[in-house]
Amino acid sequence: MENYADADVILIGSGIGALTCGAILSKLYQKKVLILEQHYEPGGFTHSFSRQHKWTWDVGLHYLGSLEPGGSTWRMLRYLTDGRLKFEAMPYRFDHFVYPDFRYAQPSHPVQFQIELEELFPDEKSAIAQYFEDLKAASSWHAKHMIGGFAPDLVAGPVNLLAWFSRKWGSLTTGDYLKSRFSNPNLRALLASQWGDYGLPPAQSSFATHAIVVSHYLNGGWYPVGGGRAVYDAFAPTIEAAGGEIRTRHRVEEILTENGAAKGVRVSIQKGKNREEAVFHAPSIVSDAGAVTTYLNLIPETVDIPFRQKIRDLQGHRSVVSLYIGFKSNPMVLGLRGENYWIYSGTDLDALEETQWNSLLEGNPMYAYLSFPSLKDPAAQYHTAEVIATCSSKTFERWRDTEWKRRGSDYEALKQRITEGLIRYIDQTIPGLADLIEYTELATPLSVEHFSGHAGGAIYGLPATPQRLAFEEIGVHTPIRNLYLTGTDAATMGVVGGAMMGGIATACVLGGSTGFFKVFGALNSGNA
Repeated sequence: MENYADADVILIGSGIGALTCGAILSKLYQKKVLILEQHYEPGGFTHSFSRQHKWTWDVGLHYLGSLEPGGSTWRMLRYLTDGRLKFEAMPYRFDHFVYPDFRYAQPSHPVQFQIELEELFPDEKSAIAQYFEDLKAASSWHAKHMIGGFAPDLVAGPVNLLAWFSRKWGSLTTGDYLKSRFSNPNLRALLASQWGDYGLPPAQSSFATHAIVVSHYLNGGWYPVGGGRAVYDAFAPTIEAAGGEIRTRHRVEEILTENGAAKGVRVSIQKGKNREEAVFHAPSIVSDAGAVTTYLNLIPETVDIPFRQKIRDLQGHRSVVSLYIGFKSNPMVLGLRGENYWIYSGTDLDALEETQWNSLLEGNPMYAYLSFPSLKDPAAQYHTAEVIATCSSKTFERWRDTEWKRRGSDYEALKQRITEGLIRYIDQTIPGLADLIEYTELATPLSVEHFSGHAGGAIYGLPATPQRLAFEEIGVHTPIRNLYLTGTDAATMGVVGGAMMGGIATACVLGGSTGFFKVFGALNSGNA
């Protein structure tokens, strides 16, 4: 077994949370960062993959919000990547919501959005106006709740006090809020149509999480030029410039502790068909593997974690199937311009999800998300689409111990049924789309778990329930000295507003007493 002791900080996983944390530590503090990724492709859920040297798809990054040029998120990414990461604005009507009896396409302007909703639902005009005010209030509470968990006492004290006065937003579900405000079921469904962005239907999701995610897209959607892989390609040079390194095929098996402190990681390194073990040491260990994987899988049971059972109770078994489509010709011939489609078979979104988990397996999906990465990306040469539908990871449990691409004929038959059902479903919304398809490939929760290490293929991390927001033990800090979390579970749902903010939060903590002020000062400067 080899031993290494060169890094200042070890980061487990290479998602945008780890890349953000690593880039800040590298650029602002000249730390030598070692990022360890179990996949052969870096980038976590921002990575891309290709087939037949033609089609390229993203596995988790489908669009981003709050990227108006000159805005705060734009400045942060400019600083972190030295201006290497470029974005293309999606069409003005970027999200299309499709229901059996009506359709609506959301504009990239909150005032116009509100005006149109009030015209469509005149009886709900005052409630709609209040909704947009409540989005601001609940988002503000959520931001304070996050900041209070990692800021220095000088900031955290006043912020937590302000959050306490508006704490009602933390205990409210999206469903309860919508039912208390609106009588029209079509309007309630329309306002919750983007629930797939945070992973829970209205009856289960936190309204504060709904608010912060929905607000993220009120000014439209953007997509990285070059696809998801461009995110990693833009961040990596920042980390490498300070002597850092990003290693793939390095699976962390255990976080090593001694006397209540993390001191390193035990790693399994894939070399061809074989694996070799190594130990890496560093003064600080940061996990971007999620709270479930970190606390339940990477830290030995002999190490006391008082809230392990709370994590088990909260984690759930929600995941997704993703259908990757390669076209033989340009789908723009059907009038498509790169917008997303949220397609539903009814307006009771909670009931649809309950039905979906069985009907999807029979080739009869109840809802799906459809996007066209090639139409969003000016650098794309071949045309693609992605169809995503939520499912239960328990459905695929019987094949969990089989090998990737060798799971048997019954598994392949199930995948084919799901594939055919999803194609029929999207073709009903966009007639003629099925005729353009040349290639398909379906990824199940087993694929997600195989490549990401997230148990059950849980792409969202801990579910975005009010109980999750009340789970104060989960954040940047851990019960083990020198061990920190980053990414989504250190902040909230989403890529930029969630995982990236988790990376920023962890970098603030590692920066010491002045870290919060120094990090945000640098990020807000936007200096490349």
